[in-house]
Amino acid sequence: KRADDTAEFPREEMERRLHFSSLQKSKLVEVLVGLVSAERKPGFPARRAILRQIDDLLLPEALAERTADFARKAFNKPTPVKRLVQGLRSRDMKRFILEQTVLASLVDGSRSAREMEWTRELGAALGFTSAQLRTTELEMAAYYAKHRHLVDVFSLAHGAEVLGEEWVDEFSVTMKKNYRALVRE
Repeated sequence: KRADDTAEFPREEMERRLHFSSLQKSKLVEVLVGLVSAERKPGFPARRAILRQIDDLLLPEALAERTADFARKAFNKPTPVKRLVQGLRSRDMKRFILEQTVLASLVDGSRSAREMEWTRELGAALGFTSAQLRTTELEMAAYYAKHRHLVDVFSLAHGAEVLGEEWVDEFSVTMKKNYRALVRE
């Protein structure tokens, strides 16, 4: 405190907390990219949308670049779950990561066998039992059912755009294949 009894702004403490928060955001992005890449490589439009979302996080420049580089590499070669959870020590953060991953897998309306297997692997790597994972899945499903209007605000607008772009991308690939076949004939 100063002599006039007013508190000083704890700048160093705030900067430390902001940095820690940014690291946590980056780790969550890594795990969610792992989930997205679990079943198949995301298409170009989905990749572009994910990279835009990383930009929207407003991470410090070096961390944003590192997170985007991680995502680009993981799109082509998924990162093992055990590597994704390295450095996570806090039980609260581990639970948060697991909850967000389960919630993200629910948002698209279906969970494939591979997504569920990947989520079980993540839960185990984070130190959760299968019963704890099941409880988390039920809690997140109930949360999503109750608050779907909140979660869909973040997913539908980008999802519709990405879905449209993916459709155009797939249509383009199909047209090129058909064109090549036609040229060969």
